[in-house]
Amino acid sequence: MTLMNAVNTIGYFLLYRLTNQRGYVGAMLVVDREGIPLEFKCTEAIRPTHVQQSLYGNKMEMYVAVKLCAIPLLKAVSNKPDMLFVNEQSFLTIREETEIPTLFVRQTDNVSDDTQPAIVLMPHSQFEADKEEELIRQSCHFDLVEPFERVKLAVTLLGEKDEKFR
Repeated sequence: MTLMNAVNTIGYFLLYRLTNQRGYVGAMLVVDREGIPLEFKCTEAIRPTHVQQSLYGNKMEMYVAVKLCAIPLLKAVSNKPDMLFVNEQSFLTIREETEIPTLFVRQTDNVSDDTQPAIVLMPHSQFEADKEEELIRQSCHFDLVEPFERVKLAVTLLGEKDEKFR
């Protein structure tokens, strides 16, 4: 997929940090160009041991995010996204593992011309061509940051019902 084509599906990846225990849940939501969910998948809770924490050090969270969550989730979804949005700049390293254009997206305090909150789109430094902002804005007809809140809520609700997600 090149960005010269319209963006029809967007994946949203986030790493949910468990509050009560040391651990993580990776989650991915794929939406259409209207923001309607097509598919949602998440990992069970990943709890690194103390030994793993000491061996990986400050690389643990990135390893969990990319290798144990994002890449397996991208392989597992049947609705492959044309573009992947991440809510943390450090997760742009996912792009090194996939052909899917990957952008860090966040809301700013500014307001855009159409009274929507202004956003920042940032590509991985080695993949500047991923950022064709005008094409993305024309292709997608919804708040590009809001789906992250839906994913967080879904993981929270799963955790309330099933201990595999806590």
